[in-house]
Amino acid sequence: MKNVTGLFIRSIVLILYLSMWQKPSFSQTSQVQHLFATPVRSIGDTLFFGITDFDFMPDGSLIVADKQDYRIKRVSKTGVLLSQTGKRGKAKGEFTSGPFLVTVGKSLIAVADFSSPRVQLFTHSLEAVREFRVNGFVMAMKFDSKDNLWIGTHGGLKNITRLVKYNTHGTIQKEIPISHASDNMFDNLYFFTIIPGDTLVVAYAYQNILDEYSNSYISSWNLAFFPPKPQYERVVSEQGNKLQAPTKEIVYSICSDKNGFVYLLGGDYAFAPFRDVFVLNRNKKISAILQLPVESKKILVDKEGTLWSLESNRTLLTQYTVSQRKTKYHEHR
Repeated sequence: MKNVTGLFIRSIVLILYLSMWQKPSFSQTSQVQHLFATPVRSIGDTLFFGITDFDFMPDGSLIVADKQDYRIKRVSKTGVLLSQTGKRGKAKGEFTSGPFLVTVGKSLIAVADFSSPRVQLFTHSLEAVREFRVNGFVMAMKFDSKDNLWIGTHGGLKNITRLVKYNTHGTIQKEIPISHASDNMFDNLYFFTIIPGDTLVVAYAYQNILDEYSNSYISSWNLAFFPPKPQYERVVSEQGNKLQAPTKEIVYSICSDKNGFVYLLGGDYAFAPFRDVFVLNRNKKISAILQLPVESKKILVDKEGTLWSLESNRTLLTQYTVSQRKTKYHEHR
């Protein structure tokens, strides 16, 4: 497992962006909203060393997983450091390889170590409470409305890749296999968000598929103007193993708002790679396209409906206001 995990991480870092895929040629006209993003503020500068994830506290402040600093940090929306905890280590409240994912529930904060099965639970005042381990390692993580912690696991194999619901004591409540997982570890790289009604929407990094789950699999659909899968190239790992690795990403981040709209940050196949945000309505149709002024590593919408983006080599968080205007686009089919 350790070799597979290490190979996966290094393969992602070494992906070759050499695909010959061309930008979509449009053929069918549809009406969507064109959204314009205007930056309000950026916070970070020297405060963060390398952010891997962030979420919002009930009071509107942000909790940030700063992997390179081995800490989680709570900051105000204006960039004031309010509190922080953590250091490199294996003890309670410490991080072996740095914090990777962070999500906020009604009573606790969950933090997953990087490339690890370890999950730690903290109070909202950043006091370490307990830890538990998943089967495989943590790919995605989110609290639902009932304060259950959903964790997306990944282990390179189909039978380990699943959505698992835990209570706040770390006890498994439900397990759901990922419907489009395979024994190709790249197929199993995914993100998810939770929309009202505690429905989970899964987006795959290297498959043009979105899935819906509740207490079981519901349905799947795709985005017509993206390819079914990216092109693959043969790469050699540091261990000398040869494998087929994707050259480009389809989706890079996913989030949702209180109205159930889903936001997808497009990868290499977007019209403006890593800047285009595709907004899907509850009917699973694209209702708007938002283009960020700079490339983003992750997007998230706060409870006020404003968009936040992780930028600048993972050292800045930028808040955007969004304005609307009707425009035409042609959807490739």
